[in-house]
Amino acid sequence: MSDAQEAYEKEQEQLRKEYEGDVKIEAPKLPEVNPELLKDVEPLLFKGFVYAAAEVNGVPFLFKSLNHHEWEILGFTVGEGSNRREIRQHFNTFLAYGVLMVDGVNVLPRREEFLPQIVQTFNGLSEGSRQKVIRELSEVNRRATRAMMLTEVYALEKNSRFKWAQMSGLDLCSTAVSGFAGTDTLGMNHGQLLWRAINHYEDLRVAGEREWEHAKFVAGAMAGKEIQKIHAQDRRRRDSEREERQKRRDKILRFALFGEPLEGDKPAQGEMQVARTVDELAEQLENDLRGEKDFHDAVVEAYENRAREDYGRRQQTLQEYQQQFTEKFGDRPSVGATDFQGLTADDIARRMEQRHQRTVKRLSAQEGQQPKFPELADPRQQHFMDKWGSLQPAQGRVGKAVAPVNVSGPKMIPFKRGE
Repeated sequence: MSDAQEAYEKEQEQLRKEYEGDVKIEAPKLPEVNPELLKDVEPLLFKGFVYAAAEVNGVPFLFKSLNHHEWEILGFTVGEGSNRREIRQHFNTFLAYGVLMVDGVNVLPRREEFLPQIVQTFNGLSEGSRQKVIRELSEVNRRATRAMMLTEVYALEKNSRFKWAQMSGLDLCSTAVSGFAGTDTLGMNHGQLLWRAINHYEDLRVAGEREWEHAKFVAGAMAGKEIQKIHAQDRRRRDSEREERQKRRDKILRFALFGEPLEGDKPAQGEMQVARTVDELAEQLENDLRGEKDFHDAVVEAYENRAREDYGRRQQTLQEYQQQFTEKFGDRPSVGATDFQGLTADDIARRMEQRHQRTVKRLSAQEGQQPKFPELADPRQQHFMDKWGSLQPAQGRVGKAVAPVNVSGPKMIPFKRGE
């Protein structure tokens, strides 16, 4: 055995020991996001807020994040040229809107009734205590802000589609979904609106793919091998879309976690800085009152524009294929498989007559090009017929009676055993 053969045998033996059976190669899968990064997304979507526990003067509180409806209401409580007392009252109201439970009692069902009392409670705190509570509530709102940005990432996970199948027909603000009484008075936040929009357009995409596959199945019966080109184009398109979704997900994760821009080197439009001090919160409220778009509006608008463009391109492609099919095959429908009339007796007779004419024409063209019985030119065939007295093959048109030919020769019994 040569050295090369011996090395090959050793390598194969090593591979057999390593795998101990059949080698299984798994197809590449899209890596899943760490659930720890998305832990605040589901509370934001299915409860309506992100919450955190705290203690104020020995009393347990449960604070929640504010949605854009509550921010708008807060904007109405302070106007231009407000004095210091009105601004203090405004921030006390902000803290009161962030209260979910006090000493284990849910205040949402009767919040409007408890609101003056809660505002008065925060007004009685010292300035240092109020600043501490503002920082705690600002942290809760910061978590809600990041969860809203990660809603698009969550929508690409399998668990999101399962949740959509369970809750697509339900009101996300209802107590049946949130488990908290009084959430129906809050209204849907930006994260819930974005999640519903993404799943709605995903349903449209799935329905469009189903109709497109149906159209290809119908057209494939007449297109023949040409349909393989369309299948290849679809595979490339789906691979490209999957890569684009993965890139989009990575960009959003980097934007939410590290503050990197979503598009190139440009800063994210309408980036919202979560208020950590009274001045920052006042500046944020002034921007909201001026009607400036924040990052919530920018994300929703960008996604809707992208989905609308994709839908328009798909419709244009379908129209082009429909036009090509109509030019080639006529007005018969190519989508929906509604042409179930079949062939009439006249159509069948006409097609049989056309096939018969083509067959006669082909046989006439082949006549005279080659002998009908090429074996007659073989001398061994002639010797065989002379020896055993076989009949000559017919030398005329098929179906014409030919008399048998007597061939002189010895009369023998073939394959006779010897005595």
